[in-house]
Amino acid sequence: MTEKELIDEYFADPENLKKFVYQLIGRICSVLFKFNSSQLDLKNIFKEDHIMATKNTNVNNISKFKKAAQDATVLCQLMSGKEKLETDDVVGKTLTITAFDFAPKFDKNGGPIIDDATGLVETYGVITFKEMPDKYYNCGVVFSKVCRAWMSGYETAEEASADLAAEGGVKVEFKMSKTKAGNNLVTCEIV
Repeated sequence: MTEKELIDEYFADPENLKKFVYQLIGRICSVLFKFNSSQLDLKNIFKEDHIMATKNTNVNNISKFKKAAQDATVLCQLMSGKEKLETDDVVGKTLTITAFDFAPKFDKNGGPIIDDATGLVETYGVITFKEMPDKYYNCGVVFSKVCRAWMSGYETAEEASADLAAEGGVKVEFKMSKTKAGNNLVTCEIV
């Protein structure tokens, strides 16, 4: 199948087209409003209940608009209102993961990366820690696989995270390592 045929097939699904439009609007808004995020996920703003709530709310109530804007500037809701952790912030520490979610992957041009086998947008894991509840960490390949395994038997990451937190979370320690080719790799040990 050619690249054009793959793209045509992907956009034939109305949900994929809807996601793309939200992402495109988000990119335009991120430039116009100069948000730090390279993406705005406007999906939640366009939900009917949110639109109705906004119509029935005093327009001068800036805090609700600010919250909506902050929520719209993240790739997944777990990131909302939190600061991003860098690898150096987590390596060598024992931390307790209490929630996880997934964010879409984008290519260098800002387009979604589509998995050839499934036709879905590729994602990576995003996790939060009990010890740093106001921060989130973007997982690499290794721990994103763990997050996907945690999804087994659940409809949403939110449901799985609720059970994860109820069990007290999972203690982990991230370590720096190298691949055979000499590239940096973050490994994880379950404590």
